[in-house]
Amino acid sequence: MDSYQAKTFGKKSNRKITNEEVKNELVVAKTIFKQDGAQLYRHIRYEYSYDDRQRLTCKEASKWDGAKGAWMPEKIHKIHKNESTPPCRAFIFVLSLPHTSKTTPMKATMLTLILFFTSLYFCSCSEHRYPRVLLTADSLAQTSPDSALSLLKQLKDSIGREPEETRMYYHLLRIKAQDKAYIAHTSDSLVRQVVRYYRKHKDPKLLPEALYYAGRVYRDLGDAPQALEYFQRAIEAAKGSTNHKLLSLMYSQTGMLFLYQDIYDKAPEMFRKAYHYSTLAQDSIGIVYRLRDIGRSFTTLQQADSAIYYYRKADEQAERIGNLHLRSIVNSELSGYYTDLERYEEAYKAMQVAIVQSKATNLYALYSTIASYYKGNNQLDSATYYYNKMLSANDYIYKKEAYRGLYNIARAKNKNEETFTYLDQYLAYTDSVQSMKQAEIIRKANALYN
Repeated sequence: MDSYQAKTFGKKSNRKITNEEVKNELVVAKTIFKQDGAQLYRHIRYEYSYDDRQRLTCKEASKWDGAKGAWMPEKIHKIHKNESTPPCRAFIFVLSLPHTSKTTPMKATMLTLILFFTSLYFCSCSEHRYPRVLLTADSLAQTSPDSALSLLKQLKDSIGREPEETRMYYHLLRIKAQDKAYIAHTSDSLVRQVVRYYRKHKDPKLLPEALYYAGRVYRDLGDAPQALEYFQRAIEAAKGSTNHKLLSLMYSQTGMLFLYQDIYDKAPEMFRKAYHYSTLAQDSIGIVYRLRDIGRSFTTLQQADSAIYYYRKADEQAERIGNLHLRSIVNSELSGYYTDLERYEEAYKAMQVAIVQSKATNLYALYSTIASYYKGNNQLDSATYYYNKMLSANDYIYKKEAYRGLYNIARAKNKNEETFTYLDQYLAYTDSVQSMKQAEIIRKANALYN
């Protein structure tokens, strides 16, 4: 079972937070973050390897390089010798490099680095069959996908000379890291090759993952029925798996697609299953999102009490783990929902929590919530301010909403010239949004039969 545990230490103004990754009750990695106020900064990462008797064999340290945006290896420390699984023998040679009169410190450093990266590629501190650099990229994809992509990019020219097994793993990691970095997938050609390979070889670990990312690719391509089919295949392939975090993502994405296709009654069940697996994985952040998703699904069913209950549970969990960013996300949605229900006092309280963390994932959603609150509370000048901030959004839906709000306010203030200006803009964006929706309906219909 994989799990993550966070620990904090140091003074409040400059404390450090440690995130431990646990697999089969063994700590396999530890990332230390520096906290400055509400911000967290990557600092040091350790990775640990064990032999088949669960004895520590290797400890690898990397330091975050902000300029390069990547973890830079610092050292590998050999804990004890194990002849059956020799830990990083190449590094033993690096440590024992002789210093001669012809060896300058600079040359010695360069030679050490060359040998180090050679050892990083070929050394396997555990029983894994893949090159060490790919295993490192896989680990980075979860917490630092940009670093993983940077690492994989360095192998682009040489990966073609590797065995097919290694090439397919490399391609899967590229798809995974791009997905984690929120880089939209634009083609399904690569993921189809990957799925075909792991299906042929019936890989119990990587086939479910390949099927899951195929679903993510088709979701980005706008083919919801195909994406849903792959997520369901992934769930079937993952039966009996102990990768609970991946199972949670599979059910969560299935639930999201049900909402996307207006199949509202099936979504809560999927999100509950996703929550169940996040709990088994001890994924504290995943638990917040899954509770939020359950709450969101009940808003579509117009079950206000259930929706508010799960939103509040999500907020309590985010507060418990001290994650202000997640509290902002949850309370922004909750405030908007309270506003829709015309429960303005509760909307204001939730909105204040959301504003605390200014770097919300979607500022325009937060602006929308705040503008709607002020308008509903008849604080029109404040509402106007936030509607105007929404106009800089690229999304036509936010522009449409902003112009509608500004139109209503101008009309209430009897500002005839502004009223007609805002009405023209509102109608123009309404037509644009309606055209996009119609195109989406046609695309969905085509996807069902192609």
